[in-house]
Amino acid sequence: MGHDTVVGSVQRNPAIEATNDFSDATASALAAIGIRIKEIRLARGMTLQTVSDESGLSPSMLSLVSAGAPRLRSARWS
Repeated sequence: MGHDTVVGSVQRNPAIEATNDFSDATASALAAIGIRIKEIRLARGMTLQTVSDESGLSPSMLSLVSAGAPRLRSARWS
């Protein structure tokens, strides 16, 4: 592994670090989207069930996303 760097006893891999940075950026974007969805939903007086019915997403998924997606941060996105 020619591009790996050893720091102390921990081996760092730039490719993995780049993936982690992308994951952090993705998680931040999802959190911002979720917060905005909640703001719009509340401003329009809509329930999670109404948005669920209109979007095809489950109320539980919308709830997770609207809360800033804390459990989605560890998910792998394709």
